[in-house]
Amino acid sequence: MRGNNQKNSNIIIKTCIFMSLIIFLLCFIVILCIAFSDDDTYEIENNGERYGKSEFYKYKDKIYVLVIGSGMLEVEGVDIPTFKVFDKDKEDERENVGFDKNRVYFGNIAVSDLDTNKLYYVGNNYYSDGTNSYFCSTSVETYEELSALSINIKNISHFLFKTKRPQYYFYPYKKLETNKRLEKVEELKNSATDGEEVYYAGEKLVNADIYTIKTIEDALFYFADKENVYYKSKLLSFKNNG
Repeated sequence: MRGNNQKNSNIIIKTCIFMSLIIFLLCFIVILCIAFSDDDTYEIENNGERYGKSEFYKYKDKIYVLVIGSGMLEVEGVDIPTFKVFDKDKEDERENVGFDKNRVYFGNIAVSDLDTNKLYYVGNNYYSDGTNSYFCSTSVETYEELSALSINIKNISHFLFKTKRPQYYFYPYKKLETNKRLEKVEELKNSATDGEEVYYAGEKLVNADIYTIKTIEDALFYFADKENVYYKSKLLSFKNNG
């Protein structure tokens, strides 16, 4: 019995050592993938033709956009001769939205239900054709469903088999539930109004008063009107007590 236990213990130890070596090898391969990947972000930034002050570049008859965390990504299907970007009204606003005669591109993601002949920049990162309207953030987010394992597998596959470059980050966007003309809300970042409702980052602020809502001093993501208090787009349970 004692001999069998010793034998089982040896098998377990050897298995653990083997698995540790496998994990170490995988990590080493991932590091190599990152170190020697075909990320040509630096090349495109320095030798590509930049569209104004935007994140878009033309390089070797292709359009690329810089997505922080994912590097320079190709904008697929774009009509290069008609591609344009907006001139935003503030120098500190990054321009990550472009359009051609057919579609609007939120980073490298195409949206086709905006009429590019009527398209205009509302302000505060909102875009509209007078009927359909979108908010597009200038800050990136990551896909929630990604795990460390899936990231490693995609990196290895891209490096070894030249599959499509994986994208982990994107510029989030949101279509507004209104068909009315928008105007930006002054002094309220990422906000706009259709004359009745107020929207923050594309989400409706429930029961918000468009005439009194403002940012709470020294609280970047907290807003209040004459009655209500909000955190981002969420209506909080307590009332404004001044």
